[in-house]
Parts: sequence; C-alpha cells; structure tokens
Amino acid sequence: TQLFGAARGEFDLSNAVTAWAAVGGRLGEETNRLANPTAQPDGTLSAYRFDNAREDQVFAADVGLRALLTSGPVGHRLVASASRVQSRENNAYAFSNFAGFGSNLYDPVFVAPPAADFFVGGDLDAPGVVGRVHNSSVAVADMMSFLDGKVSATVGVRYQDIQTRNFDYNTGAEIGAYDGDAVTPVFALLYRPIREIALYANYAEALLPGQTAPATAANRGEVLSPFRAEQAEIGLKYDVGVFGGSVSLFSLTLPSAFVNAGNIFAANGEQENRGVEVAFFGEPREGLRVLGGWTWLDAALTRTAAGALDGKRPIGVPEFQTNLNVEWDAPFAPGLTLEGRVVHTGSQPVNGANTVELDSWTRVDAGVRYAFQAGGQPVTIRARVDNIAGEDHWVAVGGYPGANYLTLGQPRAFRLSISTDF
Repeated sequence: TQLFGAARGEFDLSNAVTAWAAVGGRLGEETNRLANPTAQPDGTLSAYRFDNAREDQVFAADVGLRALLTSGPVGHRLVASASRVQSRENNAYAFSNFAGFGSNLYDPVFVAPPAADFFVGGDLDAPGVVGRVHNSSVAVADMMSFLDGKVSATVGVRYQDIQTRNFDYNTGAEIGAYDGDAVTPVFALLYRPIREIALYANYAEALLPGQTAPATAANRGEVLSPFRAEQAEIGLKYDVGVFGGSVSLFSLTLPSAFVNAGNIFAANGEQENRGVEVAFFGEPREGLRVLGGWTWLDAALTRTAAGALDGKRPIGVPEFQTNLNVEWDAPFAPGLTLEGRVVHTGSQPVNGANTVELDSWTRVDAGVRYAFQAGGQPVTIRARVDNIAGEDHWVAVGGYPGANYLTLGQPRAFRLSISTDF
C-alpha cells in the first residue's frame, strides 16, 4: 500500500521575482512471501522460502527564488534553491533453510511451505528501523538567453550533503554509516536555428548515496561510499505540431557493486552507459496517432577488480529496446478508438561474466475504447488484451545486488474497465 501527499505554492514578490515552496511525503508498506528457485541447465530446481516486511517513509521539501533581469542584450533567469530529502526504512525478514527444497523446472511439484525460521532478522509483525538517509542541497543557476531567444545557456552549481545510517535488524544498533558531500556543476546550451528545430547539449554531475550490503552478504548493512555520477548528452528536437521527434547521444557513469565470490558486498568498478535514443510522435493523418522510439545502449563495466570484468555488460542491461504505440479513431463509429502496442527488449546478461543471457523478447498488445454520453455524463469503456500471442518469456533480471532474480513476463491477460466523470 502507498499513501502520497504534496503541496506547492508560489508568490510573486514583484513583477520580476517569484518565491516558491513545496513539501511532500510518501508512506509505503509491503509484505512478501516468496520462493525464488535456482535452476540448473537440466531443469533441476532448488528453492527456499523468503518472507519480508517493509515500511518506508519519505519526506521532501524545497524552497527557492526565481528572478528575471536583463544585462544589455542578455536575458537572465536566476534561480536559487535549497532542498531536503530524508527517508526512513523499517524492515524485517525470515528465511527457511538455505539447503532448500527440490523440484524441476519442466515437471514442477507442490511443496508444503517450509518454516521460515532458519535465518531471521527483526520482527515481521513490527519491523524496526534499519536505515536512514538525509540528503540536503543548495543550488544556484543562471539561465541566459541571447539573440532574441535563439540561443540559451545555463550555468549552475550545486552543493550536496548525504548522510546514511544503517541499523541492526534485531538490536537496532548502528552498524554502518557514511557521510559525504560534493560540489557538482551543471552546464547546458540550446540553439534554435528555426522555430521547429532545437539543438542542445548538456553536462551534469550528481552525488549518489552509497548502496547497502544485503542481508545475505557477510557484511550485511555495510554502507558503501557515495558515488559521483556524470552525465553528458547532445541532441536534436524537431516539432511542427502534428509531427515531431528527437534524437540524442548520451553518456552516463554509474557505480557498480555486487556480492563477490567471498560473499562480500563491495564496489567493483564503474558502469559506463553510452547510447543513442530516438523518439517520435505525430498524427500522419486525422484520427491516426503514433508514438514510439528506440534506444541502443552500449553498457560496459570498467575499472573492475584486477580488470576481471572490464568490458563485460552490466547484469540486466539490454543492448536494444524499442516500442511503438498506435491509435486509430474509427470513422464509422464516432467515439470508438482502436489501440495497438509493440514492445521489444534485447537480450540481458544474467551474471557478471556474461556467460548466461536472457533471450530477447517481443510483446504485442491490443485494445479498444469507446467514449459516449450517458445521462449527460461522459463514460468510457476500455477493453484490452496484453501479450496477445501468449508468449512465455523472462522480461528482466535484477533484485537486490548479486541476487540476479529473473522476472517472468506477463501471460496473456484480458482487461475490461468503465470510467466516468461526475
């Protein structure tokens, strides 16, 4: 279950100066009872039970000033802001014996749930606080415009401070902590040779909180140091109203961390993502709308321990993804719209050595919606079929670091809904 709340307000101090403030929060609660099998090539399975209870509290606040002024031929949009984000995580878990229970992927059997009393952390009925994160920042930026708005440039700087604390699941004692701060820059440039075309480039850095060792690692609860991420992008956007699109080239550096052969969760190099993204939208003819895009991603690990995994693709990162959505308003039945969607994801490495991969997969969905008036109120009926072909496929690999959980794709599913305004 999730509960959200947010409020934002702005006040014009003058014709050129505006102040704003925003506050928001989220409360979340979830419980799980899982059995995650490990499969051998011949289909032999081994699995154990994992119960989990989690509660999250997140609070965020943001205040700032925005001022407009001119300096000769240059227009300035000055922004100063301060923000605070803090979170608290309550968690408890319980495992059955790691020796597991057997089955077969191709000939499964029913197994009575084993007792989840072999490896326990906290109280599932009242999970305790296991982590706190405080992230504070102050930023200033100047967005300048030249040549009657054809050229704009942004220069900014941000000071960020991150405090992370982890606590023992059973005693509540602090078992891991890390404080880090950094000053990071932001640069952006945009040029419009004509109204329909925009060329842009940007560069930004950010301080990311360090990851935490999972419960099954020998160093569970240990907090890794914050990571300084870098992102750069250049691109082109084209928009003539009824049709538009964009193409961009990007580079992104992220931390790489996982549980190693010694069952220690540790940082191991960096993940470098370089790619090309293309997106498009439009209405080639009245009543026919298209929206889609594709992404090619060259992701590789670098600076790994002794170079053992240098050049390998990160776990769970596909090389290619694409999607296409189409809507058609049927001219023979006003209010009737036919919908179609195709989603494709390329193969994904399952382990760090890239010796096992998920197959690429493609899913086709289709639907119809009908909008009409009933009793003077607007009503919409929607019917949809996801995964029309009923293809069995693994869609993703992930989970907590080093677990490499596989996620099974959605089977063929039928949906029907009715909505109205009143």
